[in-house]
Amino acid sequence: NAAIPLSASWTQGRDVRVSDRITVPLTIAGTVLLPRDHNRWADAKRRAVLAHEASHVERGDYYTLLLATLHRAVFWFSPAAWWLNNHLAELAEANSDSDALKQMEDRLNYAEILVEMAAKASRLPAGLAMARPATVATRVDRILQGGALPIRMNARRWALILALLAPAAMATAGTTGM
Repeated sequence: NAAIPLSASWTQGRDVRVSDRITVPLTIAGTVLLPRDHNRWADAKRRAVLAHEASHVERGDYYTLLLATLHRAVFWFSPAAWWLNNHLAELAEANSDSDALKQMEDRLNYAEILVEMAAKASRLPAGLAMARPATVATRVDRILQGGALPIRMNARRWALILALLAPAAMATAGTTGM
């Protein structure tokens, strides 16, 4: 059951598809996947979701997190590898939330969308889901408090973090006899 391409004007020419296999929006590589019920969403919700997911695509978050996950798999014994993977995922979500809020400008409504998505989230395929239940509380709190978002991460900064942690992980591997 393949995802069906969606060619509506509000997709702004992006690769947006509809899938019966998901319950929340998510991004895999350069493709935004929407659940079947997306056509019942209000326009503001649709704009916020598209802005959030398009932000992941534009920054290449899928690929960065794929590399971070591979790094964690190789250096599974290193707490730094686990921290890096989680921290990069949190930054990706925070930056996408920021971009969505620029479109929506209504913190409470956007927070409600995140909570709704987290309640609908089930086991997800490999991708960047808009609202994972484990992280949504922190994100909603930051959004409602109007707090500063973490530093904007671009591909160069993420690559620098990976490059800085790789030698430390290699040194750790060398001392453990691997």
